Amino acid sequence: MIGFRTILRSLLAFGWVLAFVGSTFAQVANVGSGTVNTRDPAAAEALFRVGRQLMLESRLEEAYAKFEESYRLDPTAGALFNLGECRFKQGKTASAWALYQQSATLADVQGKPDLMDLATTRANQLQADLSYLTVHVASAVPGLEVMRDGVLVGRAQFDVSLPVDPGRHSITLRAPGYEPLKLAVIVGEKHDRQTINLPKLKEKPLALGPPAPPPAPVVIPIAAKVTETKPNPYPWLLGGVGAASLLVGTVSGILAINENHRMAQDCPARQNCTSNVLLAQGRRDNEAKIAWIGIPVGIAAVGGAATWLLLSHKPDSDRQPDNKLIAVGANVTSRDIFFNLDGGF
Repeated sequence: MIGFRTILRSLLAFGWVLAFVGSTFAQVANVGSGTVNTRDPAAAEALFRVGRQLMLESRLEEAYAKFEESYRLDPTAGALFNLGECRFKQGKTASAWALYQQSATLADVQGKPDLMDLATTRANQLQADLSYLTVHVASAVPGLEVMRDGVLVGRAQFDVSLPVDPGRHSITLRAPGYEPLKLAVIVGEKHDRQTINLPKLKEKPLALGPPAPPPAPVVIPIAAKVTETKPNPYPWLLGGVGAASLLVGTVSGILAINENHRMAQDCPARQNCTSNVLLAQGRRDNEAKIAWIGIPVGIAAVGGAATWLLLSHKPDSDRQPDNKLIAVGANVTSRDIFFNLDGGF
């Protein structure tokens, strides 16, 4: 068993040496490339001493900040151990226990056996008095996130008893599309084991948009009691007959004149005329009769139709319709409009 522990510690030491060498090369490369160097052992030592003085004055939170910055500038087992001391004096036993464990491991790597033994002893003393908290999720919804004191609790931590600091702890559940939930649990100072059962989140109600504004009133002109009269076809019929008669009479008259002119050329003396001339004379007489009848009748019919239309057409000023306006909005129905058409407003 002793040989196994020795081999394990040697492997850990070798790993820390590799990490230290790698970080050193990285810092050298950063200096060459212009990147800011984060290591400053001198400043780390000064902050460490200030932190020790603040811890003696019981200004524990300020001291913790100094030790934390000192460790960032120069990671040493002493800085980790004093971080654990601050948390222990604050009653945060689980945090102190974890820091003591880290300090013991780093002290072994850095060749500080006295500090390693001290940190190991402190960690073993605290371990027997630690309190534990188990988070159990009854029904996980898609995208569920569980936060403990603002730190994400991964799914691998569900149903696992984990050491926590004594006191009040806040548990927050959230998921997209669900209402968030906040719970609280109080963990005792020593040997306490708490299990918190997280319920299923409730879905958020569907967000309803603002109600649509009522439609703006539309003004519709309504002409009440306006009687539309159908056009009388008889004046147009009379006018059509007159126009046709006038056209036939005019054409017949032109033909009669042409026949008369042709007869005068074929038989100037009007004696001993040929049969063609006599036939043309008969056509001329018939066409002349049609012209003498058709033209006057056509003129009279067209004039009568025009007079009839003029007398039957009433100007718009004589109708005097009862024109009104109605505002049709959200409170006016088609029934109201028909009523106004029949009986007025």
